[in-house]
Formats: sequence, structure tokens, C-alpha cells
Amino acid sequence: MLSEDFLGIYERLLNDVKELKTWPKGGLCACAPLRGASWEAGDVIFYGRAQNGWVRPSEFCPKDVESEDARAKKAREICEAGHVESICTIDRDVLIEPCEGCGDPQMHWVRHPRKKEFYHYENLEKGTRFWNVVGRVVRKLHRKTDEESWVPFAAWSNLYKVAPVCGGNPETSLIARQHGACAKLVEIELSTWLPRAAVFLTETNKRESDFTEVDDAWFGRFRTGLNVDSLRPVLGTPADKPVHTGWANVAGQQIQVVVALRPEHLSPEVLSGQIFAAIQP
Repeated sequence: MLSEDFLGIYERLLNDVKELKTWPKGGLCACAPLRGASWEAGDVIFYGRAQNGWVRPSEFCPKDVESEDARAKKAREICEAGHVESICTIDRDVLIEPCEGCGDPQMHWVRHPRKKEFYHYENLEKGTRFWNVVGRVVRKLHRKTDEESWVPFAAWSNLYKVAPVCGGNPETSLIARQHGACAKLVEIELSTWLPRAAVFLTETNKRESDFTEVDDAWFGRFRTGLNVDSLRPVLGTPADKPVHTGWANVAGQQIQVVVALRPEHLSPEVLSGQIFAAIQP
């Protein structure tokens, strides 16, 4: 279970977004950080921009966050997903029946086979570039793992914790409402879990972009809170420089940050190799 510090900031987060003037159809959902059963301090955590929909207990509409008591209840439900009850159990309606891997309550959902009536792919690793890249990097870091066994060594979170239930990134107004609480949550995640590196697969991916500076809409807005002074391209990467690296100073701890373009238009093999090269000592 996440600490009371997390719960308190999630309550603040829900209070900050409750005054949103226009709510997306279907409402909002929020996620808490997750890590696999074999993950430990010194491993790597991977960040996306925001979750693309999430499990039912994480969903909420205005009436669910009107009062202080309601926000406290919803914050606990969000933080308990995966930490108290397995994500595979919570999401069982869209997954094929439980299997042996469900013993990893926080991360097995990434590899869990999905029902064809809800998804056009077998599992998230095979169906999304984000998880394909994460899997490749984890297998490079943990050489004894393979496509079936890497997930317990992964940890996952997002820059922004609140997003539309129906999917897609939060719009500008929702980003503005939640940024302060989310920046604090990212700091606490890193200072509590102490990863070897934090990989941010978050930056704007234009097919021919020259990745010379971090996008202020995503990681760039978190640099001040993480005390990241500078980022440099990873040596040996191509001219478009899809991977940069630097150092965060969080609660007196130096943690490497690796900032990469979103992988939609990039080769997972190439991008994962560049990320791996960036986090080697």
C-alpha cells in the first residue's frame, strides 16, 4: 500500500481538478505508480505522459469528488488499485481468465492476454509501442529475463495522473489544474523508490523533428521540481537525437533521468538500444 503521503497528495489532486469547467464525456480516471514483484531500489522506472484509460475504481465524475470525505474515499480507491487488489482481478472483465502470472498484482496486466472483443492485440507489450520499448529495455538490463518473464522487473508511472476515462492525453486546462500535485508526486515517487534511472517516454514525436530541447508541455514542466539543470544527447545517437540524459536531485539523492521521444514513429529496437546505452554506468 502507498504511504499516507501519497494519499494526502492524491486528495489534493482531486480537489484541484474538481473545479474543471468542462469535464470529458465519460469522466476522468487517475492512476498511482506501480512496480513489479521483483523490482527493487536500483532498478528503472518508466514514465508516460498520462494513462490511456484505467481500471474502473480509478474513474470519477464531479459528484465523486464534491466533498472532502468523497475525495478521501476516491483517493484511497485510486491508490489501492494494484497495491491491495490485483490489477488483473480488477480488470478481469476485459482479460482472459486468470493465469499463473497474476501472482504479480501490480504489473502482470501488461502481459496478461486480453479478450478479442475488447482489444485487437494479444497483450499490451505486443499491441503498444510504449510497452514494447519498456520490455526491450528491461530485458537488456536483466539478461536472465525473456518475453515471458520481464514484467516483474518493471515499474511504471505517468507525469500526469488524471486523464479522460475514454483515453487520450489530458487537455491544457486539465494539465494546468493538476500540475502542482503531479510534480510533487513524481518527486515523492523517485525519492521513495530510489530507482537507478527514471526513463521518460514523453516528448513530442514529429517524424522529422530535431530533438534539441525538451517540450515544455511534458517533461520540461517537471525539470524545476526535480532540479534537472541540463540534458545532453546520448553519444552515438542519430542526428534527430531521440534520447537525452541528465541528473535529477531529489531530496538529496542523485537520480539519472533519461528523456526520450514518444515511440510511435520510431523503431522499438533502435530506441530501446539508445535508452539502454544512456543508463549504462
